[in-house]
Amino acid sequence: MSRLKHQMHERRERILAAARSIIAESGYAGLSMRALARASQVTVPTIYNLIGSKEDVVVEAVAEQTRRFVSGLEGKADLLAVIEAAVDDFVSQPAYYRGLLPALASSSSIAGRQAQRAMRKQIEFAL
Repeated sequence: MSRLKHQMHERRERILAAARSIIAESGYAGLSMRALARASQVTVPTIYNLIGSKEDVVVEAVAEQTRRFVSGLEGKADLLAVIEAAVDDFVSQPAYYRGLLPALASSSSIAGRQAQRAMRKQIEFAL
């Protein structure tokens, strides 16, 4: 991986980690691009260039989180294993999921619908 790609990847990971942290502390409504830029030590345009809008950031954070728990299944991806992995992930980060739940549960939330699709796609892949 080139140095530039490595830096971009590192910034992207910092942005997604900061987004999860802000959501855990302040909920989805508390996530703003300025707060995210401050917390991840990048500029707002960097967030838009690397990931996109607030909704895109949330979708990517959820997709990455889902990929993490699904990748931990290591060949035992039956329905029960996926459910157990999801529950373990939820229990390990209750504030994050509590902050994210309103956006995921809202049928009018674009980010919620996109995040649901991202989660579904990763879980279907595991099964």
